[in-house]
Amino acid sequence: MRSNSGMTSNGLLGRLAVISMLAIMVGFSLVAAPAARAASITAVNIQVGDSPDGVALTSNGNVYVANYGDGTVVVVNSTTNTITATIHVGDDPSAIAIDQALNKAFVTNEGDNTVSVINTKTNKVLVNVTVGNTPDAIAVNPVTNLVYVVNNIDGTVSLINGTTNTVVANITVGDSPDAVAVDNDTNGVYVANGFDNTVSYINGTYPVSEINGTNAVIANVTVGNSPDAISFNPVTRDVLVANSADNDLCIISGTNCGNYILVGGGPAAMATNPTTGVTYVANSNDNNVSLIDPTTNKVSSNVTVETFPNAVAINPATGNVYVANYYNVTLSIIPLKAVVTTTTSSSGPTSTTPSSTTSSSSSSPSSGIPEFSSSLGLAAVVTGIIVVTYVYARRATIRKQ
Repeated sequence: MRSNSGMTSNGLLGRLAVISMLAIMVGFSLVAAPAARAASITAVNIQVGDSPDGVALTSNGNVYVANYGDGTVVVVNSTTNTITATIHVGDDPSAIAIDQALNKAFVTNEGDNTVSVINTKTNKVLVNVTVGNTPDAIAVNPVTNLVYVVNNIDGTVSLINGTTNTVVANITVGDSPDAVAVDNDTNGVYVANGFDNTVSYINGTYPVSEINGTNAVIANVTVGNSPDAISFNPVTRDVLVANSADNDLCIISGTNCGNYILVGGGPAAMATNPTTGVTYVANSNDNNVSLIDPTTNKVSSNVTVETFPNAVAINPATGNVYVANYYNVTLSIIPLKAVVTTTTSSSGPTSTTPSSTTSSSSSSPSSGIPEFSSSLGLAAVVTGIIVVTYVYARRATIRKQ
């Protein structure tokens, strides 16, 4: 027969056990909880025109957006995020590149096989230069002032002298070329050929007057399926190729492309920050932008944009990223502060930047809140286990009395 004191002890011990179990449950929830979120960050989305398909920036921060659907280029003031000019160019403008020294923007017009040359001081079209069939990608070498125009149907690259606005040579590359990048240090040019899954490397120092067909092409490197974008990283000196059908990137080294990096669905465009070396990949099927950390060659975060992102440009001075969303007729502006590495889950790292009508939060690595919550939770679990162990040990002792 148990004494009254034993019954009283058991009652106290029972309540203590319940409280301890609750502490354990709360502790586990704190440990498993997602990282706490800091202040809200909202991406700005500007309506720019019908089917924006190309984007580039001048050194003063003006953003030029080529609108495929209405044959215009709009100029966005990056300080006020407002449109300051609308320029009518050719049919189906699809890509744009800027020569800062010459104060010229070069716009490919797929529908009429021309390149419109815009004076960025006056925002007036100087001339329309006839090139090959279906020009849909373009890059400028600011050292040589040569403009490389990729003609998709012809399988060629037209070279425009940026000073005289005239075609000075044509180079034969692979099947269905659709992207181009320039190494300003070596003058090397990389052209992604979408149908034969190769990248053609062009010797940019080859005398223009001696170019004949393929003689300026040094090598053709096999890459992944449907290479749709290419970027040269001046910090790491890597050449990154986006393989649209494989949902990944590969890095060219010599005559091989390896070190594959999984990104989002349908990577369609890329740009690299020349200061930080971070590469931004627009995933057209997933409506987001993947950030590639140059120190690890891995995705550090994904930032949500709007529908079918198809072009990317970076302002090196501010770090802001500009993304043309083809089906939303918008330009997403991702502020530098939104580009943070977030907690990695089983489905991969994510970071969300909402549209202009909504806002969400982004984790802050310096807040200390996630670490504190996890530590508090772990302490609660350990304390609860100790107390429960004591309770059951004490009850066993009382039963023996």
